[in-house]
Amino acid sequence: MKKKMTLAMATALLAALLLSACGSQQPTQTTTQPTTEATQPTETTQAPETTEPEADSNETKTIVLSDYFSQDVWEDDGGDVYVEDDHILFDNGYMGDFSTLMLKEEAKNVTYRFTLKLENIPTDLSEEEGTWWDSELMILARSSLLAPGWEDGQTGYSLTAWGDMKQVAIGRAGHDDAFGFIDWNVADGQEHEIEFSLTNNEDDTEVTIVLKIDGETVFETVDDGSIVKEDRIPLFPEGGNLTIRSKYLQVTVG
Repeated sequence: MKKKMTLAMATALLAALLLSACGSQQPTQTTTQPTTEATQPTETTQAPETTEPEADSNETKTIVLSDYFSQDVWEDDGGDVYVEDDHILFDNGYMGDFSTLMLKEEAKNVTYRFTLKLENIPTDLSEEEGTWWDSELMILARSSLLAPGWEDGQTGYSLTAWGDMKQVAIGRAGHDDAFGFIDWNVADGQEHEIEFSLTNNEDDTEVTIVLKIDGETVFETVDDGSIVKEDRIPLFPEGGNLTIRSKYLQVTVG
């Protein structure tokens, strides 16, 4: 027997169907992805490179010879010269032969400071007899050879005394009296303080030469190459060594 569906029954059936449909749906899960900002690389600022300032090639260097009393900083020719702890001795008096010593350290613009004591100076020499030059003291700055000033290839500026040692010639290698002679007072057997300086101008076309004895300037000139001896070099602007040479004379360098 068929039953008639009433309005109430239809409403209840519809409600059941709706409830069933809602129960079968899964809730939608929304996943939020974290947002990551791109990290920009940190820029490192480097400090500018610093360079040591170049040494001024025209800066004058002071060389005190008493700081160099060690045999290994000198070259010698095997003569009667001795480097001691507190002095250098050229012990070649009494008709002795030449003894030569050269400082290995080179210098360009330089002041050499040292003491000189001359003893056993010969008294029997004369220009007339040609024996005056048998006794000699030579101090040669900017030298390049362990040799006398007149030897081929030698360079530099010299102080040279002969005979009774009462005068000194100032000149260049190969022209030892280029700037003339002056009287000096080192032939008295006493110790004297010597300063011998060479300084170039900025473009190395002139050399200023200064000699001081016991703190007093006794000679100063500027060599511009205008005083020229035939077939000789007119100017020595480059650096070099210090050569000291002695004959028939006892010299103490302090």
